Amino acid sequence: MKAIIFDLDQTLIDRTETVRKFLNDQYIRFDTELSCSQESFVTTVMHNQKNGYADKLIAYEESMQELTESVEAEALFTDFKATYGLDGVLFPGIKEMLAQVSEHYVLAMITNGRSKGQNAKIDSEGIRQYFQVIKVSEEEGIKKPNEEIYLRCLADLGLSAEECIFIGDHPQSDVATPKKLGMKAIWIRSEHYDEPEEADLVIDCASDLIGHLNSELFLQD
Repeated sequence: MKAIIFDLDQTLIDRTETVRKFLNDQYIRFDTELSCSQESFVTTVMHNQKNGYADKLIAYEESMQELTESVEAEALFTDFKATYGLDGVLFPGIKEMLAQVSEHYVLAMITNGRSKGQNAKIDSEGIRQYFQVIKVSEEEGIKKPNEEIYLRCLADLGLSAEECIFIGDHPQSDVATPKKLGMKAIWIRSEHYDEPEEADLVIDCASDLIGHLNSELFLQD
């Protein structure tokens, strides 16, 4: 194996805690206009975002309706687009893992999301330096699990799928599609999904990768 391709959210970045921190800060910015409690605001919006896969504007609209608030969802969404990602939260041990793994493998990243927010998270946590190629869906005009975004990443790396391992938390985007293309795939356990049978390795956190570098999976040519 020559390269490891990472997902970002819920793989390197703790999206749940990043969103929670953002929403707590957002509540403070809008506290003179909101009548609900901070806890209710954060909990309701997080629920309606559906683990990041719901449309953000719709999530705010549903949340304001549920909380019977008069704040315009568009104002909250505009604030989200302008400031989300400026203060991300990495899972424990991620920087140390990336530093060690990058000494032995070329690293790349494919992430779905808005360019500004995803790049802000990458830069705020100081991890861009470890990656040779980074593909953000908004910049590419396509997103996982569309096979083309993986193929573009492989082309930029100058490697075949068989020379790469993909790691992430989504059974389809981070395991099934990479496997279909010929990559090996490592799945990070998630409370939101059932374990995919086709995963070559299952771990609890991306930082656990260090303990598997001498396994047969990584030693394959």
